Amino acid sequence: MNENVNQTNRPPEDGENRSNDPSQESPPTPPEKRGDKRDPQPPPSPQGASVHQVLFILLVVVLAVLLINLFINPYKTELSLSDFLKLVDKGPTPEAFLDVQEGPENAKKTVRYRDLKGIRADDFVVSGTVTREVLAPEKHKSKEPEKNVSFFVGRQGFTNDNGMLLKRLEEKGFKFDAEGYPSFFRYMAPSMLLLLLTIPLLFLFFRFLGNSGAMAFSRSRGRQVAQEDIDITFNDVAGVDEAVEELKETVAFLKTPDKFQALGGRIPRGVLLVGP
Repeated sequence: MNENVNQTNRPPEDGENRSNDPSQESPPTPPEKRGDKRDPQPPPSPQGASVHQVLFILLVVVLAVLLINLFINPYKTELSLSDFLKLVDKGPTPEAFLDVQEGPENAKKTVRYRDLKGIRADDFVVSGTVTREVLAPEKHKSKEPEKNVSFFVGRQGFTNDNGMLLKRLEEKGFKFDAEGYPSFFRYMAPSMLLLLLTIPLLFLFFRFLGNSGAMAFSRSRGRQVAQEDIDITFNDVAGVDEAVEELKETVAFLKTPDKFQALGGRIPRGVLLVGP
């Protein structure tokens, strides 16, 4: 009897079965999913600018500089046609001058122009150089006269003056040149340059669309990396075999749609996938 008790109270040794009590059994280990075998990968580090991006930026900068140079006025000051004619009437001597009121009504400046020379005239503009000096007010007064200041006079609307301006310049003894019609290269150079810059920009733009897709503007870079990193195949799917077969048919249709369309198949409007 004691021998039976001792055997009953004896702790189980290694290799022997323990109590059949379910509460004392260890919980079963869940099966490992094949999709979870991938090692966690660090987020992709930001890449530097590509060659195409650098070229695109350079082209944009060059185009901006050219456009600025095209539209910037090369003349420093503007004279009215009446003031220019008054200065012409003073004669070509350096001592001849004309005082002009410039600026808005609440900030008028008295400016003296003299030493008119280098006159060039075309159908729209008369240009040249003068010596310019601000006389008043005192806070804007020039420390010394500014020489060889380029100016222009708009004469659009006064082109058909029967040569009055040229006769006046000749009578007062001024030397002047007539601006000839611009050469073909000078006339077409800005347009040709813009065209040559636009073609590479369009090429890079359409190449960017071709690489990323027309609807890829709203997709973030992190989303794209996550999709490309997926390595789960149909062999990893367990469960409803019919769903797997239908999905395989969908993939086959997307790869070779002509084969299915020849048999009367139509492009699906979408695929609804439901699952964990």
